[in-house]
Amino acid sequence: MDSKRSKDFGRNFFFKNTNQLFYVKMENDLTANAGSVMKRGIKMAKPAILVQNLIRDFDTFRAVDDISLEVQRGTNLGILGPPKAGKTTFIRLILGLIAPTSGQIEV
Repeated sequence: MDSKRSKDFGRNFFFKNTNQLFYVKMENDLTANAGSVMKRGIKMAKPAILVQNLIRDFDTFRAVDDISLEVQRGTNLGILGPPKAGKTTFIRLILGLIAPTSGQIEV
């Protein structure tokens, strides 16, 4: 019996156990833009993370472009996207490691 699990098993496990999925899609000139947010589950009164119109520029390069997102307490969140889409910058913004150019973050 093969002890390795298939890639499909991992994908199915990830998507079944992720309540929200945030996908960063690429635009021209490597500019990240909010793609789609798929929500499953019960909405609670106050979100654990609230992001509104978040923008982060590095000189002339826009790493994060107008992302708005609401994550409820107890939700698992997956952030997916191609290289240079702004995923790490987005996480660093939420953690407060860097300041946004504009927009609001409430944690």
